[in-house]
Amino acid sequence: MRYAVTFTIGLLLLACRPFQARADEPTCVVRVQSEPTGRVESFHDAPGGLLLAADYGPFLYDGARVVPLAVGTGRVESVHDAPGGLLLVTDEGLFRYDGKRAVPVESELPGHFVRSVHDAPGGLLLGTDESLFRYDGARVVQVAGYPTGGVWSFHDAPGGLLLGAKKGLFRYDGARVVQVAGDPTGGVWGFHDAPGGPLVGANRGLFRYDGARVVQVAGDPTGSVWSFHDAPGGLLLSARNGLFRYDGARIVHVESEPTGRVWSVHEAPGGLLLETDEGLFRYDGARIVHVESEPTGRVWSVHDAPGGHWARRTACSVTTAPASSMWRAH
Repeated sequence: MRYAVTFTIGLLLLACRPFQARADEPTCVVRVQSEPTGRVESFHDAPGGLLLAADYGPFLYDGARVVPLAVGTGRVESVHDAPGGLLLVTDEGLFRYDGKRAVPVESELPGHFVRSVHDAPGGLLLGTDESLFRYDGARVVQVAGYPTGGVWSFHDAPGGLLLGAKKGLFRYDGARVVQVAGDPTGGVWGFHDAPGGPLVGANRGLFRYDGARVVQVAGDPTGSVWSFHDAPGGLLLSARNGLFRYDGARIVHVESEPTGRVWSVHEAPGGLLLETDEGLFRYDGARIVHVESEPTGRVWSVHDAPGGHWARRTACSVTTAPASSMWRAH
């Protein structure tokens, strides 16, 4: 769903109060008002500033203002470094942006949503909601004969590339895609390097892959694991049932205010920043505290920037808040 939002240039400071855990450090979220981007999907560092993949096309933010870069692309989901210029993944297909204009890429992708991108010899691999494709800088072609049901993530491993997919864990050797035997994951979201083989975040919890088989970590209470974050004392797991810590032997729930589902974790001044169903939270290693701010609703992505972090958000149930926008948390 598209949200029509019109902004004027400037900054509006909303609900800025001292962070409860550290009175000397302000914690707030401010809205960047700008040219009408609509919802901001993702961020990409580019010459001249920060490139914003947004509902109404690609925009460039130079620290002072947001300006449109191209027209005719439709909604931009993500931006990637690629041969021949930046690759824009949009509702209208793929575009190559050379710093001046966006040019359509010859593609077999119509109707496919690109969920993940991976650098590979000869170009990029594109994981979509249904298939696997290769982009060589000129055109996009489908990789033949794979049964994944959609590719969400990639991980380099001995013997071939691991694919996190809707139907489970697969291996790609550059010629064909094969599912790992006895795969119990129910769908794979992401990976994390660990001694003895990569950890696998999946729909059915946390698993370990030793190169031959996939085994669930004993006593797993996570529900589903979507992402990983290295932290003192153990690995943090963003999960369906909240935030967990894994020390290599057991998984322990981090006690906190209720965050709902935790989607990802980011480094930030004063502690870690958590993206959750209930908005932004800060974790200082001992407790989790809600970031006081204009209500953002569910936060989808965060990007480091001078003066704070960018947070992409969606519509929230509070009717006094704009339906979509960009926020800076610090």
